[in-house]
Amino acid sequence: MIHVIVGPPCAGKSTYVQDHAKAGDVRIDFDSIARSLGADTPHGSTGAVRECAFVARQSAIDHAIESNAEAWVIHTSPTDEQSAAYDACGAEVTTVDPGIDVCLARARLDDRPEGTEDIIKAWYQRRKGRAMHKTKDFAADIKAAGDDGGSIVAYASTFDRTPDCYGDVVAKGAFADSLAVWKASGKPIPLLFNHDTNDPFHNIGAVTSAEEDDVGLKVTATLDPDNPTAQYVRSLVNQGRVSKMSFAYDVEQAGEVTLDNGQKANELQRLDLFEVSIVPIPANQNADIISSKSGRVVSKANEDALSQAIDLIQGVLDQLESSDQPDGKSRKASAQAQGAGTEDADELEELVKSMQAHLS
Repeated sequence: MIHVIVGPPCAGKSTYVQDHAKAGDVRIDFDSIARSLGADTPHGSTGAVRECAFVARQSAIDHAIESNAEAWVIHTSPTDEQSAAYDACGAEVTTVDPGIDVCLARARLDDRPEGTEDIIKAWYQRRKGRAMHKTKDFAADIKAAGDDGGSIVAYASTFDRTPDCYGDVVAKGAFADSLAVWKASGKPIPLLFNHDTNDPFHNIGAVTSAEEDDVGLKVTATLDPDNPTAQYVRSLVNQGRVSKMSFAYDVEQAGEVTLDNGQKANELQRLDLFEVSIVPIPANQNADIISSKSGRVVSKANEDALSQAIDLIQGVLDQLESSDQPDGKSRKASAQAQGAGTEDADELEELVKSMQAHLS
């Protein structure tokens, strides 16, 4: 098992590993590696020493993953690629976070190298805007209805005791603290597409209500009517081409439990919820979207303009019909006489159907 300990500088990650690792466990700590390679201070390295330390740490991590060693990795801010590698091997990720004020105070008391406080502040700033660790995906079964910009009601997580592909189960009450924080903030939990925090158009809506019930974390979310990506995702959902739900989180508290069938599992007992997402691929098949309301894709003003355009195009098509031609010309001949081929007429018909579908 790989245990990844993340958190800002001065959070106490090394102390956490000392308290939890057993004799013989592999411990991978950048500062310790840098000191062994020639760093002059306990917390800080530059130049060739720093570069070699990064290479050595990554090599140690890769070997630990490949050998399935019992290893503890102290890693302040894994990249997306590194996080994906940890997830792929089923690593346990624990965040040590005493709060920014505590970390900044420790940095001053410990006489940390210049720039440490800036790194601490940057860590917390990144944490506000993205989910750095695991995500959980759930299957969805969506049916279309009609309403404004579109909405969904879904279970973003379930409390069933079947371990997912990470070997995790979620305890009832795991979201309670995080939901209370979101409620007190007055801000909505974001609804994203596929956990993409880099593209603002992939922030496709907002969770209007979230609560735990006996089944799991139940959310109601609306899709942004003026965001073309949100409306395209809505279309994919209604066609059944995308039908999964997921959530992104940090682990605040977890522990090993024995299930009724005797199987061991990692129980997620307290989670920090960052966002929920509509995603294409699930990791767990037990949480479903209960309903979806498809909504209107265009505003009222654009709807009127679209209706007028449909009428104009339909008028052109009517003129091309042979039954409307006084000289009995075929539709093909009529189309050619007006500078349009039969393929153009067929494309116009398809365009009308598509435009009418947007108005339905």
